[in-house]
Formats: sequence, structure tokens, C-alpha cells
Amino acid sequence: MRIELHHLDGPRHLPSIDAGRVLFYVKGDTENIKDILTLRIGGLVVDQWSGAFDWSTVERHIPVKRPINIDWTHKKNGSGKSGADAVWLSNINIRPAIPGVTPTPYPTPTPYPTLAPPPTPIRKPKAQLVNWEHMAFSGSAWQEIRRSANCMLGPYLRSENISDDGYSDMWLKFYPKGNPRYQPYIAGNRISFEVKGFTEACCDILSFGSCETPTQEWSGSFDWNKVIFNLPTQRPMLLEWH
Repeated sequence: MRIELHHLDGPRHLPSIDAGRVLFYVKGDTENIKDILTLRIGGLVVDQWSGAFDWSTVERHIPVKRPINIDWTHKKNGSGKSGADAVWLSNINIRPAIPGVTPTPYPTPTPYPTLAPPPTPIRKPKAQLVNWEHMAFSGSAWQEIRRSANCMLGPYLRSENISDDGYSDMWLKFYPKGNPRYQPYIAGNRISFEVKGFTEACCDILSFGSCETPTQEWSGSFDWNKVIFNLPTQRPMLLEWH
């Protein structure tokens, strides 16, 4: 809705156009934040209302420049509530400025849209250390070694002397929920570990992967490297170090 205050020399000039104030009543019953009634004077946003509130008296200053428009715009974003939500305007008056009184451009207190509460931050789950008892082993034995000053967490496993054509396997099984062997770490979506090698580069290979499909391989001599692997979503699942 618009009221046009025309130029003083224009053919559509009316005495009310010399006015310096607009007065009206406003009432709202809308979805807060979603549906907003905006008052603009001269294209500038002067006031906004949203939510449910009873009749309120509003008085706003009108700048002296002409022509100038006074606009009320009710914008609905189409979310959720429909039909009953609305805004009402009543008794719109255009009045002259009060002699000797400089009208303030700042609005008097009226129901403003309240700020939506910030979303509750979701805490990232802490990494869980998987102990050796959750692992399964096959082939030549693995040996637990003391804590390493260069390794981030805990003791580490080392494959012991393996004969030619021999192997050492280690598995980590991810059971579905409801299985009595289910553990909290199984809900994770990635795994990280550190790996170090001192092998014959051409012939001795450590492979890692899921579902018997190697994802990464190492060979030769290299210092500790951290590996991060995104886990598939299906359960049950098997991770293998071979």
C-alpha cells in the first residue's frame, strides 16, 4: 500500500502533502521472523513488525523533500502457517509538523521482529582409541612395542620376522547395531592411524583396505606417517592390514 506525496508545484498537490508526520495503528498475527510488515518512507526502511501483537499507535516523521512515497509492504515467505496470519492497518492520518519542534527520525518503541536463537552447536565426537583386543590376527605374530616418542598415541604393533612368502594379518570388524559385539567407535565415519616401514622396497608390501579391497599400500623405508581413511556406511564391514 502506498501514499504518494507529490511535488508542491504538481497538479496533484494537496494541502496534506505539506505534512510532516504520518500516524496510524498497526496490529499483527503472523509467523514471527517469517512474515514481516515493513514501513518505508522515501524508499528507506523506517520500521518493521512481525509476530503476534495487539493494536499499537505509530507516529513517524516525513522528510520535507517532495515528491516522496510512504509504503507499507507485508512480505510472507510461505513457510508453515497459512490462512490465519495477517496484519492490519487503521486510521492512517497525515498531519503537519509541529511548529517549533524538530521531529526526530528515530521511531518510538514498537513490536520488532525478535531474533531467532542461534543454532545449538553440534559437538564433534572425540576420536576413540581402538585397543588391540578389538582386533583379530592371523599369520605370523604381531609384537607390541613400548610407547614411541614419535607416535601420537599409545604403544604400537610391529610385524615380527616373516619368512619369504609369509604374511601377518590384522582385522578390525565393524558390527551392525544390535549385535552384542557392537562398540561405540563403530558409528564413526573415518579411521586414522600411523604407519612406519623398514622393508625391502621391491618385494615387501603392507596393504590396507576394506572388504578385501586394498585402498593404500606401503613398501620400503619411511618414518611415521598419519593416515586418514573415510569409512563406507555399510555394516557389517571389515578393515584389513596385510
